[in-house]
Amino acid sequence: SDKINHIIAFAGFTFFWLFRTSLVKFLIILGIFYGILIELWQAILPEHFHRGFSYLDMASDAIGCILGYFIYLSFQFIVKKMLLKITNYCLGKPFGILLISILV
Repeated sequence: SDKINHIIAFAGFTFFWLFRTSLVKFLIILGIFYGILIELWQAILPEHFHRGFSYLDMASDAIGCILGYFIYLSFQFIVKKMLLKITNYCLGKPFGILLISILV
């Protein structure tokens, strides 16, 4: 539904921007503020635009921002764990250092 779309969009916004910045709190607040601004803008649009103000949309945007952060943390954890396994595997092999340098 519409709320799921809001969550996905704002989770994606936060998730992908976290690869470019370490300002987590700022990014989450920025995303939430942006969601609020969108809703306020829709409140003043003429009726023929078929857009309206919704507190639930704002809540979905905020949930999406926070969810995107936790998805990012999970992704980072999984990637680090995989790299550690690959590193440990390569170090036990002949030319392991060379394999690691190629992978990284």
